[in-house]
Amino acid sequence: MHTIGSKSSKEYFSLLESFKKINKKRPGVDTSLETSQRSSVLVYEYSGGTYGTNHLVILGTDSEDIVAYCALYSPEIYDMLKTCLRQGSLLLDVEKLKAWRPEGRDTGMNVEALLEAVSTVSIFPKKTIDCSEAETVSIVLCGGKGTRMQSKDMHKVSR
Repeated sequence: MHTIGSKSSKEYFSLLESFKKINKKRPGVDTSLETSQRSSVLVYEYSGGTYGTNHLVILGTDSEDIVAYCALYSPEIYDMLKTCLRQGSLLLDVEKLKAWRPEGRDTGMNVEALLEAVSTVSIFPKKTIDCSEAETVSIVLCGGKGTRMQSKDMHKVSR
């Protein structure tokens, strides 16, 4: 179990389970989870809920721990996660862009924005850059009206 804390010691996420490459159908079992080509399933426990402990389940992401990633690199999304989990347990299906609570489908603005953000973050490259090294790492993307930008065949990013 991996715990991700916040400024308040009363609020934290714990990664309970991580299932990878669920794509096999078992005889006699027909669930959307098993018939899908999902990359992984992440199950978290959140301690800061209004009514106690809540759970977050994220389906269809390649990330090993997307909540930890958001806590480190995207505090806005991490804050949205905490806000949505304070209201109750939540299931996010990143592939279908749908969310559910125990009572049924959740189409609230906050949850829809969270779902869109998590789906975007889940496709980010998983390599992080070690900024402690002396090397400078940067990628400059430029727009313009020059020959390179107008050409369909020329690369837009060079090494």
